[in-house]
Amino acid sequence: MIEHRLRDVLSLDKVQKGASLPKEEATRLKKLGLVEGRYPRIFVSGKVAATTGGQAAHILKKGFDNDYYRDLLEKLIREHGPVTPQTISGLFMDKLPDSMSHDQKRDKIRNLTYDLSHRRKIIENIGKPRGAGALWQLKQPS
Repeated sequence: MIEHRLRDVLSLDKVQKGASLPKEEATRLKKLGLVEGRYPRIFVSGKVAATTGGQAAHILKKGFDNDYYRDLLEKLIREHGPVTPQTISGLFMDKLPDSMSHDQKRDKIRNLTYDLSHRRKIIENIGKPRGAGALWQLKQPS
């Protein structure tokens, strides 16, 4: 029992320091509610962060909910539209969680843009269908 706890403490220390963990250790910590995120990009849970005084770092790692990001994107386009994908990336790259890779951040931005344009029908692309030639603006009323 003590051996398991000591191993968990050492594993959690590795997570806090950004070191990699074997998948089995990460799974165990996740079951205990000590870490969050998707393997291998895991980070300490809110419960641990509150205990250790790392609440701000936890929020930066975890990120915000999708409503926050959608609101940011809509506000950018409302105030500065039409905007390019590069402008959108410039807004989001340092706002998305540190636990996400560059590719994951790019995918998240693409998914947010898709959601606002196809599902919610708030924005539209008036430029090229894909890539750097896209131009996003608020959807004009029909």
